[in-house]
Order: sequence, then C-alpha cells, then structure tokens
Amino acid sequence: MRKRKIIIATNRLWNNPLKAGNHHYAELFANENYKICWLSCPASPFYVFRIYQKRNFVRLVDSLKGMQREEDVFHCTPFSFLHYYNKPFFDKEWIGRNVLKFTLPSIKKILINYGFIDVDVLWISDFLSAYYLTKIVMYRKLVLRIADDNAAFSNSPQSVEDIQRKLIKKADYVFVTGKNLMNYQEPDKQKFAYLPNGVDIDHFRKKFETPEEYKTITSPRVLFVGLIYDWFDKDLLKYIASELPDHNFILVGSSNTDVSDLKAVKNIHFLGPRNYEVIPGYMQHADVGIIPFKVNQLTNSVSPIKLFEYFAAGLPVVSTDFFEIRQMRSPATLARDPSEFLQAVVEAIRRKESRKQDFLDFAQENSWDRRFSIVREKVLSTL
Repeated sequence: MRKRKIIIATNRLWNNPLKAGNHHYAELFANENYKICWLSCPASPFYVFRIYQKRNFVRLVDSLKGMQREEDVFHCTPFSFLHYYNKPFFDKEWIGRNVLKFTLPSIKKILINYGFIDVDVLWISDFLSAYYLTKIVMYRKLVLRIADDNAAFSNSPQSVEDIQRKLIKKADYVFVTGKNLMNYQEPDKQKFAYLPNGVDIDHFRKKFETPEEYKTITSPRVLFVGLIYDWFDKDLLKYIASELPDHNFILVGSSNTDVSDLKAVKNIHFLGPRNYEVIPGYMQHADVGIIPFKVNQLTNSVSPIKLFEYFAAGLPVVSTDFFEIRQMRSPATLARDPSEFLQAVVEAIRRKESRKQDFLDFAQENSWDRRFSIVREKVLSTL
C-alpha cells in the first residue's frame, strides 16, 4: 500500500523540546501510513541583528542543516531572503504571502527532490506565510488549523489577517482550537470545525521518578509548564509567591520576555525548558498546576495544552478566568482576581487526592486520539 503524503507548515521546529498540537497530529498521520514533510517558519538574514535571542540562533542553525529525515518524517527550516514581521515595510501582505518564494535553496526544488511537490494534504497551521505553498504544491486537500488569534500577538503584522482570510477562502477545511476563533467562519461556515488541543494520555499517566531538581525544592510545589510570553501574568505570580512563602513556585519552559524580577523572588524557581519525554515527572510530583495568563484578546482564544496534560498527570489546576478555558467546563478552578487565585491554589492542594479521578476522566475525554477521529472523518475519509 502506497504511503500518502502530507506537508505540515508550522512555526515550531520539529525538534522543539515541548510538543505542540501539530507534533501530535504529525505522529497520528504517521500512524495512518502518511509520509510527512514538516516545514518550519524560515530563518532569514535579519536574524543576524537578533542573534542574541536563542530561538533565532537555533532556527538559523537548523536552516543550515537542510532537509533532515527521521523515519517517515522529513523536516526542514528554510532560509528566506524575505522577513515578515511587525516593522515598516516588512509588515506588508505581499511579503507575508511570498516569504517562501525567495528561499535558498528554492523551496520548490526541495519539495521536488524529496517527493513532496504533489501531496494528499497540505496542512498550514500558525505559519500563515506558508501561503506561497498553495501556489506551487499540488494537493488534494488544504487544511488550515488556526490555533491562536494571530493578529493579537504583539509582533504580528496586521496584514496577517488578510493572508488568513485568503487561506480560509482556499481551504477545504478550517480547524480552530478556540471558540472565539469561530468568528472567522463567515461566509465559509461549512468549512469550520471546533477542534481544541488534547493530550497523550498514556505518556502522562506513565509513572515517573521524582525529578532531580525536586530533591532541593520541597512541597508544596506549584508548577507552571510552558512558554513564558506576553500573556504570562508576572505580577500575579509575584503576588501569590509573596503571600505563600512556604510554597515553591516552579517554572518549566523557555522565556520570550524579561523575567529578571521573578528570578529575584526566593521561592520562584526557573528550571528552563525540559524535553517532552520527561515533563510528566515534573507534573506528577508537583501539588498543583497553574495557568496564570492575563485576560485579553489573545488569551481569550487560547486552548492551553497544559490544562489537559496537568489533568492527565493527576494534577489539580488553577487558572485565570479567560474565555476559552471557561467554555471547556473542566475541573479546573478559575480565579477572577489575585486574591481568588491565591485561595484557589491553597484549596486545590488540600483537595488534590479526593478529585484525582475527575481530572483523569476529563483528560481521557480530550485525548489526541479523539481529536484525530474528527480529522479522519472530515479529511482522510474524503481523499
């Protein structure tokens, strides 16, 4: 039986320490006998001016490696002479639509050489500059996965919405991870489906040893896993850490914002990014997982993977009360202000064991396998 082919175009690198939704979909497509080409958002010469940012350096180095292969996954970070970001001239829609037109080597030649110029599925998610692929790739189905309110990011050009509208018009299916993102469905309502993030149940329920760092960081342990970005409420974390000096607050993940003020707090511990393979251990041996996001246009559309992962690891969750998490009706405790958040953390730790089955049941209902059944029904069955 011949392998079907899919291109997954996304901002994330294939070897990112933390897995995002597209990583899980790639694995599930592989299980369905698909050969996968993973295209990351390109590096550019302009990274030279921002090489001090580790993520830019990593992307630049990855682009020099060319196409790499891991079994049936081919992954590549192209190098483009165009750079699309929120600065005058560089924020034009034309640039966003043509970033991949000016790659070295030619993205078209790369896809021809590796047999991905003709594919069954072209899957574009959070890398809207991949629009150019719709001009050069022959595909049976075009899937657009909208995982965030892309225009709400501080570094996003406003023209990204124009590119997104063009992709919606071309797409056969549009999957959105947040109910707020269904606002984009008019006049193409029949294409849209609500498909939030999920969790690999088996991975997070497998028993892990206590992480080495925890031997010097005692309970109660209050854990956050994920990227620390504009959406992270640093003031909220400082407040609850100061009010609970006997609790240890642990941050696992990289940071794209200044966190020097948090590092000065004695009971806040930055462990940095950890590989996805060991993350369950940090959750299983914590006492409560937190999602201290600001409530704004961006976070109101966020479907936090960590919510499902915390629950799958048997961990209670306390979160700020943003729109999407409220729609999920999960066992998480939602707090409307710092005082409520503080009280919720204390109460969640106290009731952790008595509610563990509720957490596990919710995670089971939101597995990646269940999410993929919708993809299978809407996309794969029509090929």
